[in-house]
Amino acid sequence: MSAVATRAGAFPKERRLRRRADFLRVQNSDLRVTTKHFVFLFSANADASANARVGIVATKRVGNAVVRNRIKRLVREAFRSLPERFFPAGVDLVVIGRAGTEALRAEHVKDEWRSVERILQKRATAAVTGLAGPGEKGTKKA
Repeated sequence: MSAVATRAGAFPKERRLRRRADFLRVQNSDLRVTTKHFVFLFSANADASANARVGIVATKRVGNAVVRNRIKRLVREAFRSLPERFFPAGVDLVVIGRAGTEALRAEHVKDEWRSVERILQKRATAAVTGLAGPGEKGTKKA
C-alpha cells in the first residue's frame, strides 16, 4: 500500500480533527445544532478548500469505554456514509454524543442526521462564509 492509499471504509487523517486547539476553536463557536442524541458544533477551517473534518466527543457521562467507543463508531460511520453535500468543504465539525446514543443502530443515526439536514447545511455554510444572520447564533434545537 502506498502512503496515500487507504483501505475501503477507512477514516483518513485529513477528515478528522486531531489537535486540541482545533477542538477548542470549534467548541467556542456559536454555531450549533442540537438533536435528541447529538450536539453539532461548526467552525470554519483555515483551509477553505479542504474537506470537511469531524471531531467526536463522547464523555464519561454517556457511559463506560465500550459505550463511548460505540458512539464514536456510529458517528464516524454516519459522517463517512452520508453525501458530502451535508457538510461543505472548509467546515470543521464537532459531534458530541449524548446519553442514549449507544442504543441506536447506524441507520437510526443517519436518519436523525437526515432529519436535520437543512439546518446542518445552513449552519455549516454560515461557518464557512462567516455570515451568520439573525437567529444563526446560539443553540438551534431540532
